[in-house]
Amino acid sequence: MSSSRRRSLAPAAPAALLCAFLAACSSSESSAARKAAADSVVSALQNVQDTLHPFGQAAASKPAAGPPTGKIRVVNLIYLGDKPAGALDLYDVNRPDSTAKPIITNLAFGQVSAYVTPRSPSSNPGVPSNLYMFPAGSRTVALPYGAVENSGFVQGDQVTVVLGPSSMGANGISRFDVAEEGKRIVQERQDAQHAIPAGHALLLVRDADQSIVTALPERYIMIDGSCRQPADGPQYMPGTEGRYPLTPGPHTLRVVSAVKGKALVKCSGGTLGATATLTVQAGRRYLALLTGLESDGFTVVTAAIDPP
Repeated sequence: MSSSRRRSLAPAAPAALLCAFLAACSSSESSAARKAAADSVVSALQNVQDTLHPFGQAAASKPAAGPPTGKIRVVNLIYLGDKPAGALDLYDVNRPDSTAKPIITNLAFGQVSAYVTPRSPSSNPGVPSNLYMFPAGSRTVALPYGAVENSGFVQGDQVTVVLGPSSMGANGISRFDVAEEGKRIVQERQDAQHAIPAGHALLLVRDADQSIVTALPERYIMIDGSCRQPADGPQYMPGTEGRYPLTPGPHTLRVVSAVKGKALVKCSGGTLGATATLTVQAGRRYLALLTGLESDGFTVVTAAIDPP
């Protein structure tokens, strides 16, 4: 089905469901009661549609009026083609009007935003919130920008949304979540991500280039000058993603990468990326994201994870 057809059908969905709803109403109900119930259904359906299909409307959106929903931050690691993208503004409405203010402003390439709590578009219970990205200073809807999440955020979510390079090149932006709290985390990972060894910090390492990983050389994370095995990785194998317990204090992080087409052997003979320094506290969790292109060099972006 073409996108234009999806747009033409989308506005009809609430009306169709409303008709079915009204047909099911008892004839003994008053017209006022039926109208009140119908208005409630239309409002809820329209708000869900707005969240899941952000480009389905032509009119600008008023500021979101629902409750704060989710605790979310965003990382801008977007490459459009082989160049880092510019700064972003993020709103909690899909088509901000002239009165809307960004909830995250001027998020530059390589930056991690503060946590924010976007508002749901509706006061009806259970309607998810979302964030919508635009080039900084713009409110014009244009691909590849748009919603940062397909399904939106619900109460209890604590999520870092990583925006990175796409296999579509300049025509796409990849998105993936690092679920820190809430129902998104499967029980096994929930336990592992919160199991911090006594007297240590826990570093969660993720690959921000996962959408284009097959086009990149083999890479590992190097911590304090050595390629360590992650706590949840194969024995004797250095890692890219995983959990790494750290002693309190400062640590150096960098990416070591192989010459394309060749393998890394115990991290020897690889190309070293820029050094990042991370100072950790016992009992806390931290996030490290491996990012970059072979032509641009690989780096590590870090941030502390808020406690629940």
